[in-house]
Amino acid sequence: MECVYMDDCEGVAPSVIEKYYGMDEDDIEEKISDSNNSSDSDSGSDEGINDLTDNLEEIVATDIQSQVHHSPVPVPKHENPFTLDGQLDAFHACLKECLHQYSARGVWRRRGTKELQIPLPIEVWYPKAELWVQAMTVMTTILEMNDG
Repeated sequence: MECVYMDDCEGVAPSVIEKYYGMDEDDIEEKISDSNNSSDSDSGSDEGINDLTDNLEEIVATDIQSQVHHSPVPVPKHENPFTLDGQLDAFHACLKECLHQYSARGVWRRRGTKELQIPLPIEVWYPKAELWVQAMTVMTTILEMNDG
């Protein structure tokens, strides 16, 4: 199994990345403050900061609109995939068994050429990822057993 590196900024113009990527509200306020200090404006108000932060999503969306080239994706249905009696109960029972018996830690070998540093500690993201994979495996198995 090989991992695929996904670039968060693939296809985004470098000017847009430079302008917005990694900025939070404090960075924006500092940038506005610097530009106000360098201008001849004596107003001293935070009106420009409030206007920008209130409309930041709109400003970014307008700036990057030319970068969006895909069709909208339909939202998945939020319905129970188990149609037969007992499937949902079997799912919960199997998943509960998985949680008590199996852990994939240490199973995967290290194969890859590029590393990505994740700022979240493993104890935060790994249990959720493991549970999601186990739940998907159990659900797929139950649905395939009843289809075949």
